[in-house]
Parts: sequence; structure tokens; C-alpha cells
Amino acid sequence: MKKFILSILMMSFLVTACDKDDDTPNCDTADIAAILVGSWDETPLAGVGDEVTFSSDLSGSCTAESLFSTEVNGNVSTTFTWELNADNSAIELDYPNGLGVEYQVNSVDCDEIKLELFGFEVKLNRK
Repeated sequence: MKKFILSILMMSFLVTACDKDDDTPNCDTADIAAILVGSWDETPLAGVGDEVTFSSDLSGSCTAESLFSTEVNGNVSTTFTWELNADNSAIELDYPNGLGVEYQVNSVDCDEIKLELFGFEVKLNRK
């Protein structure tokens, strides 16, 4: 009888010890560059906002409707290169049309990043 009770207790321990979230990757919010890599949905700002992708090779792309696209003389740039500044407080983007834009990093979570551009908050949610 003791073996039976011990078996039941061990079985219940094993079942409750498993967590559904165990398969989620670890997220180090201090490694902003690693978190940034991937595709993100933008929270629209004044009706503008779609999606942006940051690649590990420090290139990026976005849709024409994205807050991250730029336009010079009717030419829209939807590709860019990116890097974090020395103290990780800003993301610097350079576009083929010669424009450079700097987004201030306000907060970083694994699935949400809040940036600031010209005093406006730009919120990114991982796709």
C-alpha cells in the first residue's frame, strides 16, 4: 500500500512540475540587439503604422505604410541598416535615400519595445 501511495504522489509531482511555458526561449532584456531581431507590428500613430523587420545582419525592411519607411522627393525607402548606439539608448537607422533616423529606446520587454521619435511613442509588438 505504501508503494502505491508513493507512486501516486510521485506521479502528481511530475504532472504539476511540468509548466507549459518551459518551451519559451529565455529573454535577456539587457541584450536589446538580440531582442530587436525579428518581425514586429507597429501600433499606428496618426493612422500610420504597419510592420517592420530587423535582421541579425543589421539590415531591416518595412512596408510602405510603416512608421519606419522614409520618403524623399516621392521616393519611398522601405529598407535600412540599423545599429544601437554605444549606450543602447537609441536605435540608429540609415536609409538608401540618404536619410538617417534615431529612435530613442524607452523600454524593452521580450515581446514589446517602446521607442520615441520626435516626442511620439512608437510601440512595437512581436509578431
